[in-house]
Amino acid sequence: MGAAKAGAICPTAGTLRKMPDARRSAVARSIIARLSPGTRDCIYQVAREALLNVKRHSGAREAEVAVMRRAGGIELVVSDNGAGIRGKEDRQSTWGGFGLRFMKERVEEIGGSLVLQSVPGHGTRVIARLP
Repeated sequence: MGAAKAGAICPTAGTLRKMPDARRSAVARSIIARLSPGTRDCIYQVAREALLNVKRHSGAREAEVAVMRRAGGIELVVSDNGAGIRGKEDRQSTWGGFGLRFMKERVEEIGGSLVLQSVPGHGTRVIARLP
């Protein structure tokens, strides 16, 4: 996914992409370090499950994980450049998969929301917004 496309959806992600990798990691670590243990655990579990889905299902050559502070909370974005979710049936039953349901339930347990964006042939983005 190009920085321009990601930056249009998430302006801070575009800024972070311009930083050296070590600096981006330090920014994410400093954000995560200030969170409650429950929120940190949720971020870890959702990122882990989303990356497992990338590996198992997407055929992606690249994936990206970003953690950003937003007004009112934290946003975790896991995106890939893989196959996306194909077909009408898959899109209608998006939350039917065990891993996706797990992520959604984890995020909602702590008062957050989970959004899944996918375009067949152009990848998938999992966005967790946490208080």
